[in-house]
Amino acid sequence: MENKRYLHRKKTTVITAVILLLLSMSFKNKEIKVRTVSTNRVYVTDTIPFAPNISNGWGAYVSYLYTDGDSVDMELILNRQVPEGNKWDDFNEFGTVDSAYFPVSYKLAGANEPNREWIISIQTDGKCLIKLVNGPDPEGSFIVLPFKTKYKK
Repeated sequence: MENKRYLHRKKTTVITAVILLLLSMSFKNKEIKVRTVSTNRVYVTDTIPFAPNISNGWGAYVSYLYTDGDSVDMELILNRQVPEGNKWDDFNEFGTVDSAYFPVSYKLAGANEPNREWIISIQTDGKCLIKLVNGPDPEGSFIVLPFKTKYKK
């Protein structure tokens, strides 16, 4: 049993190292921080200006927010375990952005999968919301959703 636990940790460490290596090549000349939470998930972000709504089951494999003057580039790879009975046609809060990244007015953007269309809203108070607008409810145990937008702060 001890060997199984050791091999699992070793495999997880190797996967984490590969992710960090790939990210370090993507974020040249940028600071990368890693944080872990009690759920044993690892979140890799640039300077952690985005916080996933962990209490509601959301996580972010990667979050990248970059400011250039009054513009913000935002890229996220969100993840969530699929809860039974979730109302995907209602807005769900998946996280918040730091006050330095608040938009001047709320921002609506789309995120698409091959068979689903989502609307993402970034509120002026930093809350980030997501809603399924087209396609079937997510099935299975886990979803991963990449998302990219640009807005004025």
